[in-house]
Amino acid sequence: MVEHRIGSLLDCITRDKINAKTPSDWECIAMMYCDVAAFIVLVDKKDEKFGPIFDEIHRMAVCGFNSGNVFIATEMYAQDVIIVDMERNKEYYGVDQIINSVAHYITMGTIEMKIIRRIMHHAGPDRFSAWVEFETTILATGNVIRGFFQQLYDKQGDQWKCVFERNGSIDPVTANIKQHSMLPNTG
Repeated sequence: MVEHRIGSLLDCITRDKINAKTPSDWECIAMMYCDVAAFIVLVDKKDEKFGPIFDEIHRMAVCGFNSGNVFIATEMYAQDVIIVDMERNKEYYGVDQIINSVAHYITMGTIEMKIIRRIMHHAGPDRFSAWVEFETTILATGNVIRGFFQQLYDKQGDQWKCVFERNGSIDPVTANIKQHSMLPNTG
C-alpha cells in the first residue's frame, strides 16, 4: 500500500513537471520531491537488488569525471532532473544546468570516490531511491569532500535515470535515519 502511495505521488510530480513554466513552479516541485524522498527513507523499505544498478551508474559517472567528459559524468540524469544542493542553498532544473555545474567540478581534476554507506530503497514500480554517504578525494590537491546525497531513479525505456537529487554535507538527522526507522515499533 505504501509503495503504491509513493508511486502515485511520484506520478503526480512527473505530471506537474510537464506543466511547470516558472521558477516558482520548479521550486514547488523540488519541495514535493524533498518530501517524497524523506518519506521513502522513513518508510524504510530497503531493497539491495538495486545496488548493482546504482554501482554501475556511479562507476560511469566517476569515469566521466576522470576522463574530463561532462556528458558521461552527467549521463545518469533525466532531461528534467531537479537537484537541491543543500550546502549552497541552490536548486538546479534540467540536465543543461547540471552539465554547467559539473563542468566546473571536472576542472578540479581526477577524483577518487569512496562510498561510506549506501542504502537502497524500493520506491514503487520501476523506481528506486539511493541514500549515500560518500568521501571524494581530489587527487591533485588531496582535498577531501565528505557529504551525502539521495537520488530518486525512474526507469525510462531501458535506462535508469535520476529524476531528483538532494545533496549536502553529512546531515546528522538524516544520518541517524540510515540505520533506524523513525516509525514507532508496533511489535
